Amino acid sequence: MTNFFRQLIVYALFFIAGAAAMQMWHLHQARQDKALLDTLTETDSVFVRDMTNAAEPDGVSDTQAPQMGAELTVPSQLSKIDVPDVQTVLPRSGAEFVPNAQEETEQTAALPVLDDSARVAVGTAIQTPTAPAPAQPVAADSKISMIEVPVEAVVIKSLDEYRDFKRRARGSYPEVDFEKQDVLVLESASNLPDKVFEIQTVADDGGKRIVTYRVSVFGLDKKTNTHSVAVADKSNLPIELKQVL
Repeated sequence: MTNFFRQLIVYALFFIAGAAAMQMWHLHQARQDKALLDTLTETDSVFVRDMTNAAEPDGVSDTQAPQMGAELTVPSQLSKIDVPDVQTVLPRSGAEFVPNAQEETEQTAALPVLDDSARVAVGTAIQTPTAPAPAQPVAADSKISMIEVPVEAVVIKSLDEYRDFKRRARGSYPEVDFEKQDVLVLESASNLPDKVFEIQTVADDGGKRIVTYRVSVFGLDKKTNTHSVAVADKSNLPIELKQVL
């Protein structure tokens, strides 16, 4: 028999001996577990410690949860809302809410009384009653002030100059006889459009040609002409501009 087979037989014997030892150890452990279980008795009750005469340990106190009030006593911070269309408020409990009569009287007394000539401001619009008071002339010490906008006066004295003006202007302008007439044009000297100016009168007085005009920033989208012009008799008088309301 060769050495290889001898070693193989020795290894097999060691394996069998180890397996037998393990089996014997498991059997011994099972017998001990069974003996321990036999010492316990079966019962349906659960062990409960009697805490009747129990005392708290030193340094430990029983803390009771704070009692919550039946209703909140903190006053509401919500602003009062006047809803005239609401007559009655019914909460989930079904109790009907009736406002304080004294409070309603105080609110009613605080409301201002407006006469027929009063004007009521709503947002940025002014609503006037159906029978407004007659318009009164502006007094000398009135707080109303004119909108001052830089403006320049341009005098067109020839047909060619008039054609150049119409190329940069838009709208419909009058026919002019430049042998007898000139055209006065007001142009803005600021970033405002030229159409804010409206020529009112042209008159010669005191060695000057006085041109009165007003500034209007309303209805600009409805104006078809981009400039305000006036036709006047030919003259070499210096021009003086006067703004009016």
